Amino acid sequence: MVVLKDTYLNALTIKPLKDKTFKILAEGSYQKMPQADGTDREKFVMPIKLSDNTDILYIPNATAQKTLRKRFGNDTAKWVGKTAEFELIKQNVRGEIKDVVFIKERE
Repeated sequence: MVVLKDTYLNALTIKPLKDKTFKILAEGSYQKMPQADGTDREKFVMPIKLSDNTDILYIPNATAQKTLRKRFGNDTAKWVGKTAEFELIKQNVRGEIKDVVFIKERE
């Protein structure tokens, strides 16, 4: 049996996890990603390991990138091996309330 997994992290990946921490596996890179309007846009993508040992690609939004820069600095090579924690926040996305993945602020 083959269990299909998502390539990119999303709220459905995070929601069932009790432990929402993750470890950054590599410094990441900018990759062209197709958009809904048919154009391509560069997005920052980095590989991470979830608490259940799943390796997955994470596309941090602008808020998450700001949180990571604030915590670990601007040089993403120095982020490798660091850990952080996700949280899900309900947000209005194009008129629909959805779970959105954010990086939990330190307590």
